Amino acid sequence: MINKINKTIILQLHDYLEDIQYGMTWQNVMSANDVEIKDCIVDYELMKRLLNYITDTKMLTIYKLFLFGHKVPIKLLRGILDETLLKELINIGFLLRCDEYISTDNYIVLYIRGYYLVIDIPFYFPSCRKKNTDTYLGSDSFLLLDNHTTKRTRKVLDLCSGSGIQSIFASAYSERTISVEINPQTVLVNKFNIILNSLNDLIECRTGNLYAPIAKNESFDVIYANPPFLPIDESLQFSIIGHGGANGLKVTKKILEGLDKHLEDDGEAILIGECLGSNVHADIEEIINWKCLEKIGVQIFLLSRIPIQNAIENLASMISNVGNFDYALVLEKLQNAYMDRHIEFYYTYIVKCSKKYRSKVHHLYSRWSLNDKPKTLDIYSYSEETNICINTYQNKTIKVNKNIAEYIKYFDGHTSLEDIILKRHYFLKPKYIKELIELCTVLEANQILTRGL
Repeated sequence: MINKINKTIILQLHDYLEDIQYGMTWQNVMSANDVEIKDCIVDYELMKRLLNYITDTKMLTIYKLFLFGHKVPIKLLRGILDETLLKELINIGFLLRCDEYISTDNYIVLYIRGYYLVIDIPFYFPSCRKKNTDTYLGSDSFLLLDNHTTKRTRKVLDLCSGSGIQSIFASAYSERTISVEINPQTVLVNKFNIILNSLNDLIECRTGNLYAPIAKNESFDVIYANPPFLPIDESLQFSIIGHGGANGLKVTKKILEGLDKHLEDDGEAILIGECLGSNVHADIEEIINWKCLEKIGVQIFLLSRIPIQNAIENLASMISNVGNFDYALVLEKLQNAYMDRHIEFYYTYIVKCSKKYRSKVHHLYSRWSLNDKPKTLDIYSYSEETNICINTYQNKTIKVNKNIAEYIKYFDGHTSLEDIILKRHYFLKPKYIKELIELCTVLEANQILTRGL
């Protein structure tokens, strides 16, 4: 693992990546295939397919080393990577040598919209040796990034900063950015990334727990936070990155409690997360009534929700992989914990806070549930091909997988989604729930489906 920061060596790595067009080449491979980096980071097989477009053997070797975390024979690196740079990257813990092979010490180097970013290899990559990673990057990181403010700011605070991705992008419009991270090993990677992008004069990385390294009178125009939010009951004893307590709001609450003191009067805080909830209410909505926010307006954007059984299956898979727990045991414990609380859905949200806001909840997710009874309207036609092409009244064509389109014949306005699944599959598998709700959402958006009474 990275054990020290050597500015000279890190800048040499940056210059090397620029010289070989490491970032631009991969960016254009993605662009040519209509793929974004956030799609790649969650789909290893997709990255492998894109690698087939790299025909230069030297570039292929570098991508296998830096982008996939594979072991590469030293003899292949000779003439590609300067031996002095190679030796120094080993000395600072970024690279490892094992016999006649070189690999990163569980790191990969991404290129994101003009910036280089070192992160731990995602746990689902075959090359990952440390599943419970220190420096994580996932779809939630990109969700927060996509919701950055666009106005020029004097000072930004990035809490739970991880790799420093939010700080790095905030530096483009902020005079000063403070990046705070509690994990000392992650802090080293964070500082590595700041230097790798020549942003030392704009970003300061501090080690500590949330506001602990922030002065009492220090305030900010914008506060970003991507806190641990996985709703896992403490009694389950699953020690993994992202653990947010029983309702996922344990760390979020501590962040919100500090806003009155550290947020400028005309400033705003932007947080993301996931939480549990019922058919009509997400747990995150409780914060509107919290005393710590009585002087601050809260805008809550509920972006999506999935049935809790589907979420439990996803969580159990991740926890068992990352923490090396037995899948069946984790699944049973999660089911018992959530079912005892009568949880129905798992929500994704963004929260924006400001002293100038009025509090409001925005419901932006699909409202379909297992009790709903879909009914098709007589204004569409479809052709039975490998992919079903459905023509709407607006003469638009949408494609639906033929197998999934088989659900449509049950959309009579009297049969619930739950009963439709049972008619086809005889049991409620999370996969079937998700695909049916997605189908209903697409058809409703195209105004060829309504809900029966």
